[in-house]
Amino acid sequence: MMAQDGDRFARSVRQNLRYWHRKIDGATNAELFALRDKFALIRRAIQIGVQRETIAQEAGQLALTASRYAEQMDSWAEWIAVLDVVLAQADPLLTDALLLQKGLFCRLVHQFEEAIVAYGKVRKSAENHDPCTFAKATIGLATCDLTRGDYQNAEHYLTSSVVELVANCGDSRLSAQTANTLGWLHFLGKGNLALAKENFEKALEGYEQQGDLLNCARVLHNLGNVHIELQRPVAAQTYFERVNELHKVVGTPVEIALAKLSLGSLYYQQQEWRKAEQAFTSIDLPYLERHNYVRWQALALGNLGNILFEQEKLPKAREHLERAAAMQSSGQNQNEYANTLIILGKTYMQEGEWQQARAYFQKSIQILEANSGDTWSIKWLAASRELLMRVEDRLPS
Repeated sequence: MMAQDGDRFARSVRQNLRYWHRKIDGATNAELFALRDKFALIRRAIQIGVQRETIAQEAGQLALTASRYAEQMDSWAEWIAVLDVVLAQADPLLTDALLLQKGLFCRLVHQFEEAIVAYGKVRKSAENHDPCTFAKATIGLATCDLTRGDYQNAEHYLTSSVVELVANCGDSRLSAQTANTLGWLHFLGKGNLALAKENFEKALEGYEQQGDLLNCARVLHNLGNVHIELQRPVAAQTYFERVNELHKVVGTPVEIALAKLSLGSLYYQQQEWRKAEQAFTSIDLPYLERHNYVRWQALALGNLGNILFEQEKLPKAREHLERAAAMQSSGQNQNEYANTLIILGKTYMQEGEWQQARAYFQKSIQILEANSGDTWSIKWLAASRELLMRVEDRLPS
């Protein structure tokens, strides 16, 4: 009797796995959006299924299929836990693909060390027999380094041979991902706006052909940021408007927050202080705090502090900037911390507190000299040195 009950339960679990696989495999963006509230049920079905040896493989296959769609959902940390359970029982044929998904989710929630381990395992496994999977893991590692601000190491992975390997794979999604990653390297690491724009446009074309709205939104966001730096505010605004429309269908709270950060930066460039302040204050800071997005939370606070400084609201500006600096002081991207210190120093300059201003500029210079190399750090270092000279001219010799 117990055996029969077990068989019936196994059949029920298998039917449930197959039902969800049919439901999500090949679903449109609109259909996936309608299923957002059901993904917790899918995760539960996988966790039950993987515990039964006879259906563990089907559970693993559903985990792989569902996790590819779950990138559009606001539950990346939960999917890491699911993938860990599945990987413990996984069919070896699925392991590399599952690890690639785990690496992606770990990167998205800024668990960079875990992401690097996952991608590293795939590279080691695929190195001698699966060049395309090896390339996917390599691009994943480069994207991790770009996200955490290690542009030199990202360039180490993005060699011409890896780019050629991607081109030979015939995988349009991987090609688009690689173009986007190269765009980020040229934009953030090298300051080459023309090459950044060229690569982002190539990535956008690839994602549009695939109907991948989530990654279209990400690349449009990147193009908007490039046009801010190109001093083309109308074009940047157009890109951000397109991002906003796509976020109504595929936006996650963190990516909506990042888009607002960029929109605020556009208004800052145009000296539209009120609009910039509105963009930054509309960011859901409690969400970022709950999900441990410390870097983005600090950037939002720092940008808001900068806008308040421009409006000469110095006590409030300093409050936000000090909160941002406290978060950034132990973070991986020390150059962003240095930039916040520069703005803090400027608030003290504004009030004639030269000694305090000098301390902040000296600290920012110390950080930037130790981490200099990319375009932004070079620019901030020059600004720090100039401001320090101005302050020292005010101090008694």
